[in-house]
Amino acid sequence: MGKKREESYEPNFFIDYDNFYDYVDYTVDITDIIKEERAKKKMKEQKELKSKKKKKRHIKFFIVELLLIVILGIVLVIMLPNTKEWLINSPLGKFLISKVVSEEDYDNIYDETFNKGDVDINQGVEGTVSKEYLNIALFGVDARTDQMHSGVNSDSIIIASINKTNKTVKLCSVYRDTWLRVALKDGAYDFDKINSAYCFGGPQQAVKTLNANFDLNITDYVAINFGGLANIIDKLGGMTINISKSEKYWINEYLKETKEVTGMNTPNVKSYGEVKLTGLQVVAYCRIRYVKFTSEDGTVFHNDFGRTARQRYVIMKLVDLIKGAGVSKTMDVADEIFNGEEEFIYTSIEYDDIIELIPLLMDFSITGTSGYPYDYETPESMEIITGDEVDYPIVIKGLADNNKKLHEFLFDKAEYEPSNTVIKIENKLEQLIKDK
Repeated sequence: MGKKREESYEPNFFIDYDNFYDYVDYTVDITDIIKEERAKKKMKEQKELKSKKKKKRHIKFFIVELLLIVILGIVLVIMLPNTKEWLINSPLGKFLISKVVSEEDYDNIYDETFNKGDVDINQGVEGTVSKEYLNIALFGVDARTDQMHSGVNSDSIIIASINKTNKTVKLCSVYRDTWLRVALKDGAYDFDKINSAYCFGGPQQAVKTLNANFDLNITDYVAINFGGLANIIDKLGGMTINISKSEKYWINEYLKETKEVTGMNTPNVKSYGEVKLTGLQVVAYCRIRYVKFTSEDGTVFHNDFGRTARQRYVIMKLVDLIKGAGVSKTMDVADEIFNGEEEFIYTSIEYDDIIELIPLLMDFSITGTSGYPYDYETPESMEIITGDEVDYPIVIKGLADNNKKLHEFLFDKAEYEPSNTVIKIENKLEQLIKDK
């Protein structure tokens, strides 16, 4: 066999320049990559920016829509009749109220020290007083701000009973000189004029006193001093009242002390008949007890009974003023109450409850007013068996019978049966004054 010949390889170091146009350059330029990445990044940023702008447009549209709704609501209130009640009763109205009166504002008048669990409701009362009624104690206090919680007698005591079903309210004044069992701070009781309960223990003991003597289930109160009432009336533009010549005289007499107590000023009343009174003049009018007061139904009240009748009359007129007030005046009143220089109103009603209650109160009507007790004696002085003497008390003739009339008036219920607590108080009252 012959030897296999090995093939030789010679590299070609020569380029065919005639075919150079067929050459493809596969090298990569880094500059192109950077440009491409920048372009992608810019496109992404533009996309995100577009998305954000879209979201902002949605938010702006929402805000504009909300403002238009608010403006429309206000226009309706101002321009159309009977729309304020509709607006406030609506979800939008409640939303607007919560924005006008914030929880922080409400803290200025909220009494966080009041203990609703310590109001001592008599056994059996919850079964006799229907849950459709909301009962609130109203206290008028002749005091400055630092005495609002205790230390002074309550010049005015009113039980406000709100029927939540038919949106009606009844007001019953408790005559401040009524001699009853009064709750003390240490948990004990004494017998005294009912207006002293506020002095001894503030609203806590005053509410306890009302519940114990009258078989009520009050768990909330509102207290207002004279300056507060005057400020509210002034914000509403004053109050027109038909006053007699004698009432004009006593308004000016009471203004002397009222100015001193409140630190406010107002001119004397110069005429009688249909007169527009300032807030402080109305407060002085509410204090008159030396001139008879004739109610709209022709009933004539004298002495302290006339004073409390005037107070109920003013409350009814104040309700009408608030209901008829425009948005501007209503806002002024709210601002005065929650952000005024002096705190002149305190209440135990919680913020959420008041927001729910405002629509009800804007649509309610006062269907009756009364005074308690119904049967009584008014001796110039009364000596009790302990040897103490009480000047000018109002002595109840039968606590249980008077309570029956009270429950029938407030709750349209004639089937009231007095609790054991009321029977014991009645027996003690009779025992203490049997030798008078």
